[in-house]
Amino acid sequence: METTEEVRRRRQLERELASERGIADVLQRSLLPGKFPDTPGIVFGRRYVPGSTEVGVGGDWYDVIPLGGGWIALAIGDVVGHGVDSVSTMGQVRHALRAYAVEGHGPAGVLGRLDRLLERQGQVATLLYAVLELSSRKLVFVSAGHPPPLLVTPGGSAQYLSGPPHTPLGTAFTTRYEETATTLDSKFTLVFYTDGLVGDRGTPMREGLERLRRAAATGAAEVEVFCDRILNLLRPQGSDRDDVALLVLRDTPLPPDRLRLQLPPRAAALAEMRSTLGIWLRDAGASPEELYEIVTACNEACMNAIEHGYALDAGPVEIEAECRQGEIEIGVRDHGRWRPHRGRQRGYGLAIMRALTDETHVRSSTQGTELRLRRRLQKANP
Repeated sequence: METTEEVRRRRQLERELASERGIADVLQRSLLPGKFPDTPGIVFGRRYVPGSTEVGVGGDWYDVIPLGGGWIALAIGDVVGHGVDSVSTMGQVRHALRAYAVEGHGPAGVLGRLDRLLERQGQVATLLYAVLELSSRKLVFVSAGHPPPLLVTPGGSAQYLSGPPHTPLGTAFTTRYEETATTLDSKFTLVFYTDGLVGDRGTPMREGLERLRRAAATGAAEVEVFCDRILNLLRPQGSDRDDVALLVLRDTPLPPDRLRLQLPPRAAALAEMRSTLGIWLRDAGASPEELYEIVTACNEACMNAIEHGYALDAGPVEIEAECRQGEIEIGVRDHGRWRPHRGRQRGYGLAIMRALTDETHVRSSTQGTELRLRRRLQKANP
């Protein structure tokens, strides 16, 4: 039997462990992103489930980062260990990754820099990092000791995307990271996860991976339902398991007949317009060449509205695109009065629009100016 002093010490240790676990849990949740960026054509789902009391809170995390130009970055990782130290390292890795990503480094460059950072700190982590171009659905990814992403098609097929194996970050064994590129089909679902979802005590990892593949292939439910189903099947409540991070993204086509956008009168807002319009045109059946030319013409129309319109603070630049029997018609409207172009090397916007479309019309009034662009898609020609 325990002595009174032994009982006191045990209870004190239990309280300290519970306090540390609570601190780690709060810190973990505060460091995860609260809101993902609005991304046209993509719906996100995410879950974080802390480890059981016996295992403790770990350093599992995920993130989605807008990169501009129609690209987004996706990351999911796991810092080795549990407790406050692991969670704190997770926060450092996440913020460092964001900095490297927005600097313009590709997946291999980002992982190389994080590897050197963790090696200097004496920390080890796994990481899956990917960038996705929204209009072309081109995915480029690198894994550092992390389980592979799972691709699910609308027909219910599920397969893992494989790439060159690399050791975890901070181990100093990998000298160069190799990227893997693939183009995804429409209406895809991508599943990123940490090993707590597929690993179990005494169960080989390959069995957990197969269970996840079968669970994901059982039907394309709404994303939130899909996430719940995955967790319920692979990590039932009360299981003695490690913590789990789950990130799901699904390609969801924009409304096929009509697209409406409102932009603030700033040139910086045009990148979002180009990306969203490009995705809509892709789903409408435009070829890569047609997509580029129509987006360029619309960009010129928006630039003219921003640069030449007076009193644009009275309202945004409005864009409305329609697809009718293979013909694209785009209206760009401002709420100001146009002024003449400035300088000899200016004023070529209308010429560019007319060269890239079948028809370009301008209507101006005291309430604003509207540009109408029309272009028939080649696939619609007899």
